[in-house]
Order: sequence, then C-alpha cells, then structure tokens
Amino acid sequence: MSPSLTLDPASDRLRILYVEDLPELRRIVARILELDEHTVITAPNGADAHHLLAAAPDAFDLVITDHCMPVMNGLDLVACLRALRFRGKVVVLSCVSDPEVRAAYRGFHVDALLDKPVTADELRATLHRLFAPVEVDLFRVPLPRAHTSSPFN
Repeated sequence: MSPSLTLDPASDRLRILYVEDLPELRRIVARILELDEHTVITAPNGADAHHLLAAAPDAFDLVITDHCMPVMNGLDLVACLRALRFRGKVVVLSCVSDPEVRAAYRGFHVDALLDKPVTADELRATLHRLFAPVEVDLFRVPLPRAHTSSPFN
C-alpha cells in the first residue's frame, strides 16, 4: 500500500455568505447551514454582499447566491467576485432557465448551479461534493523534471 496524504477542508466549519432577497428563505437556509455547524452571514442583495466581500475578500470560504434579486442580481455579483479574485467557492441557486444566463454563470466558472427549489439534502450534497476530503497518493504525484544542460539528456 502506498502512503497517502489526506487533505480535508471539510473538517473545518465553512464560513458562508448567503445572498437571498426573500427574508423567509434567507432565515430557513441560514438555519439549515448553521445546524450543520457552519458560520453564516446573510445579505439581502448582491450589492450588500459585494460590500462585505470587498471589505474582506478572504472572510468567506463559500458564497451561495440567488440569481433574481433587487439592486444587484446574482450574475452581477459573481462578476464582481471574479473581479475581486475571490478564492472561495460559488454556488448559485436559480429558477431561471434561460440558457444564456446559465452559460454566463458557467463562463464565470461557478462551482455549482442549482435549480430552485433546492432541498436541504441537495444543498448538503453539493457542499460535500465541493469540500469533500481529497486523498493524494504520494507515489503518483508527478515530480517536476530537473532541467540540466547535459549533452546526454
């Protein structure tokens, strides 16, 4: 058996920014995530989320955003995240089936695009997939080649 190294970002609680304009849904989803021991900050629209992220871009591991919101929609928020070089993961919850909108999100390399309504189990499965432990086989990791000026290479 070869030695392996397990990298487990899922062992830590996630710091999540959840962006949703509907107050009831915002409370319910935030509570579900908190019950799973994640730290959740909420914002009612993309503009408020953008201000939070611009002030502290490394404060969150994950942004979960709705698409249809007043002030700034999810697509504009994701564009801002990419301009900020946000290093966390991005999940979009949307009831929009417009192929151009979906293509635009894919163009911004969102990590998941989920159709509303989303169940708690679907959301948990998505987070598990995005933050699951990664096992690296140390004997199969390619090593960089040494560059030499030997005439025998």
